[in-house]
Amino acid sequence: MRLKRRQPCRAFYIASELKRLGVHWVSLAPRYVGRFEKGVDYIGDLAELRTDLAGHAAIARALGPYKLSLHSGSDKFSVYPLIVEAARGQVHFEDSGTSYLEALRTIARVKPALFREIAELAIERYPTDRATYHVSAELAKLPTLQQ
Repeated sequence: MRLKRRQPCRAFYIASELKRLGVHWVSLAPRYVGRFEKGVDYIGDLAELRTDLAGHAAIARALGPYKLSLHSGSDKFSVYPLIVEAARGQVHFEDSGTSYLEALRTIARVKPALFREIAELAIERYPTDRATYHVSAELAKLPTLQQ
């Protein structure tokens, strides 16, 4: 198997070592090209991602089979068809963020004052909490919270 990209090479090494050691695993979450940030669609070139996914899927079929795992997969609607196609259905999505965002949308419609409280707390905590996630949002670009 010939791979050109650096990331699939890492996945190849990890998967081949797991196989060599006799470890049985069901999924692997490699690092894909582009950015998979919380609460927004994929940030990056979809054609480049398609190529990257094809490489990871080939490794999964050759050394597994195992599922390709997509963490921070919530709301990555542009990516879903690409990963399903590449992995031929051998996919694991982590999508708990979608439920959270839908809950926030409901609160915003039903209890706007409560939503403002949640948003104010989130804005206050963002500088600290962003250290635990791969995000690039800038607080200065947020709209004001109107009463």
